[in-house]
Amino acid sequence: MTTISEVRTVTRGSWAAITALYRGSVVLAGRICRCIGRSIAWAWSQAGAVPAPEPAEDEPEKPPGKRSFGETAAIFGLGALLASGAISTIAALIADQLADIHVSDPVQGVITTAGGAGWAAAAWAVAPPPGPRKPRDKEAPPPSEEPVDPAAEPPTRDTVAALLRDLSGPTGGVHLKTLAGALPGGPWTTGQVRDLLTGMSIPVRAGVRMPGRSGLEGVHRDDVPPPPPPTPGGVVAAGQPGNNNTNNGVTVERREGMTIIKDPADHTRHHTV
Repeated sequence: MTTISEVRTVTRGSWAAITALYRGSVVLAGRICRCIGRSIAWAWSQAGAVPAPEPAEDEPEKPPGKRSFGETAAIFGLGALLASGAISTIAALIADQLADIHVSDPVQGVITTAGGAGWAAAAWAVAPPPGPRKPRDKEAPPPSEEPVDPAAEPPTRDTVAALLRDLSGPTGGVHLKTLAGALPGGPWTTGQVRDLLTGMSIPVRAGVRMPGRSGLEGVHRDDVPPPPPPTPGGVVAAGQPGNNNTNNGVTVERREGMTIIKDPADHTRHHTV
């Protein structure tokens, strides 16, 4: 074991003891100052109080009176002068007794040691407990670049129109509540669906009829946007068959527990509801 390790072993915990001694000394000094202040306040109140005269047998007891500020200050000053004289006399007597004790006298060491030990014991007794340690600020890890969920993006007008055509069918239209449950990126409220349709220039009417429930706010079937025209086919190389399919628009596939919306214009994703 090196010398530094030995010193650390011996002095382990001494810093906490020194800190407690310092905090307790501050508390003791504060209590002494408060005692002095309270003593001065008590002396001032006694100097300004006038004893109440003894009441007669049939008279109620009267509260004590108060002197004027000048009289109170005069009595207080006289009492302070007498007290300072008494304290000075006692201090002089103690100083004379201590002067008779030589430096080499063991009594002086005993008095000094006892006084210091008493003060330290009192300071440790009244020292407040240490507070919790604050954790050191660690460098925050860089934010992870997580891919954004495409379903959280607002749906396009073609997607909403395809949902409206699929949900309306032969009925009178689609209620906002029904459309809110089918829109991707939910949950949606009817107010949010109304704002979405208004921003897409799709009218919202009151009293739209659907099977099982009528008279609610929604999109009438006459206001549902028509499907987009089929996109023209591209240039086909010689000897290759052309794309003669007519289902190149937005399509909606219903499966068990989900609805898949395919938009040919969006080559990166499909909406699953």
